[in-house]
Amino acid sequence: MTSSTRYACLLALLTSACGSSPTAGVEAPVPEQAPAEADAPGAWTAQRLARSGEGYDSTATGFCSIDAAERVVCWGAAWGVAPRTVEGLDDAVEVVATPTHVCARRRSGEVACSRRGGGDAEVVLEDTVDVAALGYELCAVTRAGEVTCWGGPWSEDHPSWRRFRGAVERSHAMAGTPETWRRRARLDGLTDAVALRASGPAAAPRWCALRRSGAVTCWGVDEEAGPLEGIGDALDLTLAGPAPCVLRRAGGVVCEEAAAPGETSMWRAIPQSSDARAFVRGAPLRDAEVCARVAAGDLACWHADDRFTPPLPEGLTDLTEVAPVREPDAVRGAARADGLPEAGCAATPRGPWCWGPLAAAGRAPEAARGPVAPVGLSDVVELTAGDWHTCARRRSGEILCWGRNAYQALGEPTYDPRAEDAVPAVASPTPLATPEGARVFAGATDVCAVDARGRVACRGQVAHAMEAGGAAPDDGWVPAVGLTAPERLVTGVYTLCGLRRSRVSCAGRDVRQPGPQPLEVPNRFAPLAALGPAVDLSAYANQICAAGRDGRVRCVGSYVVGRRGDARAAMELPAIRGATRVLLGERRVWVLAEGHVRALAEEAEPPFASLEEGDGWWYGELPGIDDAVDLTPSCALRDGGAVVCWGWLARLLGAETFHPVTVPLEGAATQLVGAPGHACALLDNGQVRCWGDDRFEQLGDGPAARWLDTPVAVDGEWTGG
Repeated sequence: MTSSTRYACLLALLTSACGSSPTAGVEAPVPEQAPAEADAPGAWTAQRLARSGEGYDSTATGFCSIDAAERVVCWGAAWGVAPRTVEGLDDAVEVVATPTHVCARRRSGEVACSRRGGGDAEVVLEDTVDVAALGYELCAVTRAGEVTCWGGPWSEDHPSWRRFRGAVERSHAMAGTPETWRRRARLDGLTDAVALRASGPAAAPRWCALRRSGAVTCWGVDEEAGPLEGIGDALDLTLAGPAPCVLRRAGGVVCEEAAAPGETSMWRAIPQSSDARAFVRGAPLRDAEVCARVAAGDLACWHADDRFTPPLPEGLTDLTEVAPVREPDAVRGAARADGLPEAGCAATPRGPWCWGPLAAAGRAPEAARGPVAPVGLSDVVELTAGDWHTCARRRSGEILCWGRNAYQALGEPTYDPRAEDAVPAVASPTPLATPEGARVFAGATDVCAVDARGRVACRGQVAHAMEAGGAAPDDGWVPAVGLTAPERLVTGVYTLCGLRRSRVSCAGRDVRQPGPQPLEVPNRFAPLAALGPAVDLSAYANQICAAGRDGRVRCVGSYVVGRRGDARAAMELPAIRGATRVLLGERRVWVLAEGHVRALAEEAEPPFASLEEGDGWWYGELPGIDDAVDLTPSCALRDGGAVVCWGWLARLLGAETFHPVTVPLEGAATQLVGAPGHACALLDNGQVRCWGDDRFEQLGDGPAARWLDTPVAVDGEWTGG
């Protein structure tokens, strides 16, 4: 359907000439959406746009939109820069947001809401045709034409709520109380509404409804619901500040002019607006302005008596909705002095785009003259992960890390070893100052780097063991000598080991002794011949295991998977053949052998089909996997890029048992890293997805959650348009 056809249908809405129900909502015509460009940042279609925030604090602003699959996605503030899908808000045709909730009107007419930052969605209202939000308050128009509201922080004696039947006592605490937040009240006397708009500060809202007759009814803190006189042929409705503006069926735009108390409002015709075809939804770009699509499909805006080109970045002409950010006066003044547009975001057929200083929770560049798209971490070529932190190397060579920052492993100088519970976390990918040209390897609580000349240095807990009482260099990196250009580095609590040309060497403490005895020179690598020629290496606590060239797994340490270590020789693990990858954990070892995932443990555990293998060892193989190419302690990467997880991560991802479940990713994975509680996958487009335990913010998507059962995009940056 073309824009002109849609417009003709809207004009005939009241006579049902296009097959529309007399109770259907008035939908403003929008330009036909162009196909999303596959290579464009934010390449999903943003069909609707919503903004939420605490008061006018732009640093608390979040945005939500709808993608091409009719899912709600949010970013900024509690969500992070990378747009995150809000579970349960599917089949969405409209989205609104408050400081505490995001709600979607589904194609079926249901309005479902989810707590901001994530949470189970619940259906609040059914059979609706429009929904709007302002502050904490949400209102919807039902198919019967009634207006029902909920979620507002007002008490029943507040003027804004006197108009409702059965209003219940409300307070600011209601915003966080599910038992009271969903209680609803109905606007008295309005039974033929078809659309709803709201504007103004949360403490003094102005609401207006477009009625089936073409009349407009408005209400607010200081006024009862009542029709505005002089308007009876409105086709579309918007609010320019607190003033309603309507697009008349006869053509042209008129806006209400403020009247003195006790006097009737007047309507002012907007010059040069006769070719307006539909309002651009969303808050005005500037105070008291109105924007519309004109006959040619271009965007035109009016302020007072002047028609002007809106202050948008160059090239952003296809927006369908806008959501500006009201910034502090000092910031707004500086933006104007620099010729910058005031901060905001827009929905377009190419996805969401934002502009201006402090756009989208302050994460945009300080001088964003052109549109930028919120995206996840991209251009990644390699991942590495410890127990509670992850690092990524980008194509440029930049190293970014996020997660728990024990022993200053991630570079933040805030660690206090006496306050273990106060170990800080790095919530989003943060550059780590590394030696030039470095690759990094993450240990349990460490990060080690190999620079362009092959030299090794570490920071974190193992660096303290290598210091042997000395002080760390000013940059925090403790060098380890005697091994150049290792292919792999692993760390235990006291030991750093490297693999180069099949030979294993270690620095720090001697794992073969009953206790953590220091090597002769703690920061010098010494050969560990007991492990023999090896193809892979793993460490846990004071234990080291290697997958040998012969496909067998050998370990050394004072205590290895339930067995006392032998200072004279390595212990060979039974029933393991063909191993190419080994992972050592607490009381268990995982092995990748000829595409199969196998485990050796002190006791049987699902989902491995376990059998006793001599002297109390339990050996098992993961069922249904014969094409694995990499693994973590909880997940495996299959040939072709699929990822499967088992155990508690499988249950978290929705499996009814502990058996393997495929992880829902948005592309093929090329690398998999993680720990028993979480995993991260590098996709073939250079982006990163993480899931699982987020208590130490090791998933990198912004504020911490306890567990995330859906892979999330790691926080990224703004990509220029």
